[in-house]
Amino acid sequence: MGYLKKACIVFLETAIVFENCEQPSTRGLRLIEVYDNYVVGDLIKVFFRNLKEPLIDPRSCKQLLEALQSNVDESVVNDAFQKTLNHMDKKRKHVLNCVIRHLIKVDENSMTNRMCVTNLASIWADTLTRYEDPDVRIAPQITPESFNAIEPSLEMLSAVTLSQKLREVITKLITMTKQQTISFY
Repeated sequence: MGYLKKACIVFLETAIVFENCEQPSTRGLRLIEVYDNYVVGDLIKVFFRNLKEPLIDPRSCKQLLEALQSNVDESVVNDAFQKTLNHMDKKRKHVLNCVIRHLIKVDENSMTNRMCVTNLASIWADTLTRYEDPDVRIAPQITPESFNAIEPSLEMLSAVTLSQKLREVITKLITMTKQQTISFY
């Protein structure tokens, strides 16, 4: 969490910074023992959702989707991902690197936290990306209740398909970074 703090500089007024978590408070408790890890995770997601622009901008998102859908040789897909990362601005790329590295650490502890790469990508895809296509509108959250409440429409099916593709992009970014087949620098 410390490297995420350094990358974001200012998180939220209510967010917990790494130094505060590790050092005892005036009551002798470490903040990490006081705050629920789900609350911290939700604050991080809220921070990224409330950015004026998504971490992975629509142009980069489109390029990553096209590379993933090309279904060609794995090295060609890796090169396309690397090329897209190279064209991202420095700050955005640095923060994305920090987030992906954090997600890798979470995945490495998946036996304890039950958060594998697929689960992480499902949670983070819509937070890190916003695909702007006038023909496709992504539902912010599709719940089982919404499926029961209305008949599935073509728009909803395309939103689900796009959301699934965005999850594949995030899964691929995590996997490629973990395997060191791409580099952010």
